[in-house]
Amino acid sequence: MFDYKDTSFDGSVWKAVCSISADLSYFKGHFPAKPILPAIAQLKMLEGFVSQIRNSPHCIESAASIKFVQPITPADVIMMELKFISDFETTFRLFCSGVLVSRGQLTFRLSA
Repeated sequence: MFDYKDTSFDGSVWKAVCSISADLSYFKGHFPAKPILPAIAQLKMLEGFVSQIRNSPHCIESAASIKFVQPITPADVIMMELKFISDFETTFRLFCSGVLVSRGQLTFRLSA
């Protein structure tokens, strides 16, 4: 669903570039005249990135202090930053063209 590229880790922060296809099902019906990526899709994108980093399926258990600052539109390229506070807690920031589009704190758990 999401394609993570250029994944890197600098010792404290995980980064990746995620391209968003204009054909992504999340865009259908979410403002047809001017589609934007819904919040749930952004959370699913982060969930997938954590699962890839940890090499096991993870799901979001709770979310705190989430702020969606700017809309993400079809064909945007997103720079993701994740910083683990503990084994299952992260802070995140998403950027499009260098502009912060969302940020927050998530708690994950292993999914069955």
